[in-house]
Amino acid sequence: MLGVKLPAGETLDSEDQLDALLGRWKNGRSTLVQQGGALAIVSADWKYIEPTKGPAVQKLTGTETGNSENGLSYQLKTDIGERKDVSAQYPQKVRELKALLDQLKAK
Repeated sequence: MLGVKLPAGETLDSEDQLDALLGRWKNGRSTLVQQGGALAIVSADWKYIEPTKGPAVQKLTGTETGNSENGLSYQLKTDIGERKDVSAQYPQKVRELKALLDQLKAK
């Protein structure tokens, strides 16, 4: 958009989103890594939060932290509020998302 050339290897975690920003494409990113305590990946209608230690809920605010020693996964199409962990029902999807997150972390 700005016509700036970046050196090779400078944008390993980036995707060109200009068409989405300009309204020419409605999908946006295909995969997004999130970090706000626990590391998570969102891909299509799924979210996986990798296992991490710590309290599951902040006592003072009642806010869920995403911390779980087993990890968490959510089917966002039916649970946008991330209320029901579906890891046990979809173990293959959990393995796929974990592998994708591990692959991105290795870069």
